[in-house]
Amino acid sequence: MKKVYFALVAVAVLLLASCSRVNEYRDTTSFVTFNCESTFSIREDGGSFTLPIRVVGEHGDFSVTVSGVDGTAKSNTHYKISEPASGVLNFTAADSIKTVTFEVIRIPGYVDPGSVEFSVNIDNATSGLTLGSRRQVAVTVTDADHPLSDLIGAWDVKAYDAQSKSTYAEVNYVMNLKAYDGDVTRLWCDGINSFAQTMKGYGITIVDVYGIVSDDHNTITFPCGQEGGDLGASNGGIVTLVSGYINDGYYIDDEAEAIVFTKQPDGTFKCEQGILWLNDYVWPTYGGYFLGAENGVATTWTKK
Repeated sequence: MKKVYFALVAVAVLLLASCSRVNEYRDTTSFVTFNCESTFSIREDGGSFTLPIRVVGEHGDFSVTVSGVDGTAKSNTHYKISEPASGVLNFTAADSIKTVTFEVIRIPGYVDPGSVEFSVNIDNATSGLTLGSRRQVAVTVTDADHPLSDLIGAWDVKAYDAQSKSTYAEVNYVMNLKAYDGDVTRLWCDGINSFAQTMKGYGITIVDVYGIVSDDHNTITFPCGQEGGDLGASNGGIVTLVSGYINDGYYIDDEAEAIVFTKQPDGTFKCEQGILWLNDYVWPTYGGYFLGAENGVATTWTKK
C-alpha cells in the first residue's frame, strides 16, 4: 500500500541555526577566498591541478600563504605544491586572481580503500586582508588502479526538486562518487540529491549513501532505507532514503526497494525515480525531494 505524506513546515530549528550564523563580512571591505568549489577530486594519474584564489574589494600589494594539510594523503608521497613551490602568492594592486598548482604523485597498484585525502588551506593574507569563508578545499585523490576508477570522481548533477505539490525547479550541483573501504563493488555517494548541501548550511550533516555497482558498470543501485542523519525532534528525527513522487497533490513514498541509476549511450547515468529523504516530514525546496518519470523528469549525472 502506498503511503501518503503531507509536507509540513518544520524549519524552526533550521531557521534559528541560520540566523545565528555570523555575517563574516560586515566589518571588512576586502578579503581573499578560493574561487572554486570547496571539494575537488582527481585521479592519482591526473598529473596536477590548479586552484584559483581571488581577492574581493579594494587592495594594494599583499601576499597570501597557501599550504597542503595532510590527511590520509601525505605531502611528498601523494602530492606536493609545485607552483609556487613556496606556497606564497604575491598580489599587486592590479591583480584579482592568482593560482596555486599541486602535483599528484602516482603510486602503482591498487591500495585499499582506493582514495586518500588532504586539504588545501589559505593560511593567511598580509596587509590587513581577511580570509573569506571559502578558505579550504578538500581534495580527494582516487586510485587509478581501483576496479571502479571509471566511476570514481566528481559528477555534474542535473535534477528537479519539488517546490510545491504542483511545481518543481531545476537543480544543478557537483556530486562525488568515492571508493568504499573493503568492497570494490560499492561506491559512496555524497549527494544522492542536494539535501546534504542545503543542510550543511544549517550545520547539519547528511551522511553519504552507498550504491552497488553491476559487473558491467552499467548500473548503480542504492538500497532504500539508508539513514542519512538525525535532524532533531523538532524537525522530524532521522531521515531515510526512499523513492517517491507527487500525485494529486500528495507526496508519495512508492516503497521501492532501491534507487537505480543506469548508464546511457553518451556515458551519463540517469535515474527516472524520485529520490527523497523522509522522516516525519518531506523536504521539498531543501533539495530533499527530487522528482522522476512519474512527474515527467529525471536525474542525470555527467562525469566531470
